[in-house]
Amino acid sequence: TVGGFFFVRSFRSVQVDALDRGLVSQADTLARQLRSAPTVDLGAQGPSGVVATSEVVVQVLDVDGEVTDSTREAGPRSVVDAETLAPATRGRVFADVELDREREPFRVIARPVTTSNEAHVLAVGVSLEETEASVERVERLLLVGGAAAVLVALTGGWFLAGAALRPVERMRREAAAISEHDTDFQLRVPRTRD
Repeated sequence: TVGGFFFVRSFRSVQVDALDRGLVSQADTLARQLRSAPTVDLGAQGPSGVVATSEVVVQVLDVDGEVTDSTREAGPRSVVDAETLAPATRGRVFADVELDREREPFRVIARPVTTSNEAHVLAVGVSLEETEASVERVERLLLVGGAAAVLVALTGGWFLAGAALRPVERMRREAAAISEHDTDFQLRVPRTRD
């Protein structure tokens, strides 16, 4: 159980680290685009747009947390709270947030970006649904596999213990059969002399 718990935590951590690397790359690319052309349409999708998938949300916020530009999926409200926004004005910050009415989990990076001599915070997020689904599959496999391993170990232990104690049980039965009047009967000593 303990091993499975730490394995699942480690597996999730590896998955989130991979998402974080992708978010850093995407945020850096978007920051460069925003610095060179601050009028980039975040709502555009496809090869000419900034965002190519609905699984990614992007927002540009001013330092007070007001949304100045946003993808449709991100919505009009800030995807990061005030606790994340303050440190994001100085450097990269990662956060797990829930968006929409469906409370869909997203991993978000917030980082500072300066456009036209104005300080902003760029927030880029990606859905955690696939990551959480992968973690749940691993948990189920560990649960089923762990239960099967415990049953196999219990069954094997039962048979091994029975085989190891069979000579002892035989000697116990023979000792119980000896009566006070049958003094000539002796227990057989096994060849192992143990």
